[in-house]
Amino acid sequence: MGPTGRLVTIKRSGVDGPHFPLSLSTCLFGRGIECDIRIQLPVVSKQHCKIEISGQKATLFNFSATNPTQVNGSVIDEPVQLKHGDLITIVDRSFRYENESHQKGSKTTEFPGQRREQS
Repeated sequence: MGPTGRLVTIKRSGVDGPHFPLSLSTCLFGRGIECDIRIQLPVVSKQHCKIEISGQKATLFNFSATNPTQVNGSVIDEPVQLKHGDLITIVDRSFRYENESHQKGSKTTEFPGQRREQS
């Protein structure tokens, strides 16, 4: 069984950047070395938020009270089930959630199990 979805980095220019497959049961974002997607900004928490994958569902949890995670421009204060095309914003970094069922025919370079860094 492959990943249930992926995250697409949205560059500051608005174009799509690298794609990250959601191939594990969780994907942790933050500054900490244990994070799956590291965002090297001092205003990002060591563990800022995470996505939990269960079956075909992806749920986003916010851990930062100071700079809360946003989904589609709205601050989240409780877990949110992600839908295809949802825009996740962590401070000034944005990612688009894409569900596997909507990805047919798209090409991506996958690096399962490797950590990525956002500078």
